[in-house]
Amino acid sequence: MDMLTKVLVIGVGGTTNSGKTTLTKRLTDAIPGSSSMCQDNFSFGKDLGDERLNSLRIPELDCWNWEKIEALDMEKMVEDIQTKIDEHSCSVLFVEGFLIFNYEPLLSFFGKKYFLTLTQEECRRRRSLRVYNPADGPQYFDKVVWPEYINVLEQVKLQPDVKFLDGTQDQDEIFNQVLGKVKQLLKNMGQDV
Repeated sequence: MDMLTKVLVIGVGGTTNSGKTTLTKRLTDAIPGSSSMCQDNFSFGKDLGDERLNSLRIPELDCWNWEKIEALDMEKMVEDIQTKIDEHSCSVLFVEGFLIFNYEPLLSFFGKKYFLTLTQEECRRRRSLRVYNPADGPQYFDKVVWPEYINVLEQVKLQPDVKFLDGTQDQDEIFNQVLGKVKQLLKNMGQDV
């Protein structure tokens, strides 16, 4: 790759279980020389430290709120994205996560932003099929996951350059729509796909 070639960064955000990871994997597989980064890999988890972990504690549910930006090492994520860009190690970098559009330092990286939505019922249904560690408590979805998602969604709606996609649509349709746009952006940048 020419060292002057710019890395195109595509953000794939959305609610839990909306298809972010599946879409990102398919796009990465379809575009030679592309790479991906998942926000989940930047979770502090139990390594957060007692004081910061306590700030995420929800005593009435006897659990922690893993849906907040404070549960993620966002500074490290920004650093890792910048390194990928500086090294020109890929032509397209897909960045996916549930809070990627809610952290100001990330926003300037994105050449295009997609946000996958779901209804509360569908989100609950899909989440109930997954195994989490730690496991969701009986009220975690209704009292934490969904309210946090609504807050995130309201913030993302204020950004004029986000393309919202219905996560219940056919996955092939979503994939083809995004792939077509990414290929067009690469072509506009003078890159062959």
